Amino acid sequence: MPEMACQIFLNAKNALMDEMKSSIRKFLALTKMTRDEFADLCGVSKSQVDKWLSTVPIPRARQRLIIRIMKEEYAKQARLAQTKNPNSIHVPVTPQKYEKFRNEAERHGLALTKMTRDEFADLCGVSKSQVDKWLSTVPIPRARQRLIIRIMKEEYAKQARLAQTKNPNSIHVPVTPQKYEKFRNEAERHGLTVPEWASEALDALSSIKSRS
Repeated sequence: MPEMACQIFLNAKNALMDEMKSSIRKFLALTKMTRDEFADLCGVSKSQVDKWLSTVPIPRARQRLIIRIMKEEYAKQARLAQTKNPNSIHVPVTPQKYEKFRNEAERHGLALTKMTRDEFADLCGVSKSQVDKWLSTVPIPRARQRLIIRIMKEEYAKQARLAQTKNPNSIHVPVTPQKYEKFRNEAERHGLTVPEWASEALDALSSIKSRS
């Protein structure tokens, strides 16, 4: 019985140690902190951190320090996030990808203009409720279709001119706080920042089928 109890204790201890090492790896991935930087905060060499993340146990006193460091860094990241707009994501893209996404968005009739339905209704000379009907089941009269096509062409051309005066290497994506949190969780799960995850998601979605 004493041997069994000892083995159970050792197994539990090893499991806790594995969990601590896993937490450190996740922390480094999410904060983009290098092992050199982490070692400096812990007051040890990078080679010591490498050993901790392999087979060498982490001393209990160091574990407490590491937990404090991780909490402080996570809190710092949270404060930085609060200083930015959580209702949008700025997605870094190459000029080639920007053009690809713009063409795909236009092909699917998705908004690049960030125009509201009220603004669109005003340009079309109708009420917002009429626009809502058009986008549900009510047919759009042919004369209105021609007007709408002209309006969209003009607005896209305006956006293109504006884009030339701005940085084409990023896309501003408006999101709700709830969606931002969802995207942040997904990004963390994949070891990515929100902009990196959003960029990969946009790349994958650029081949979606047209809306019926």
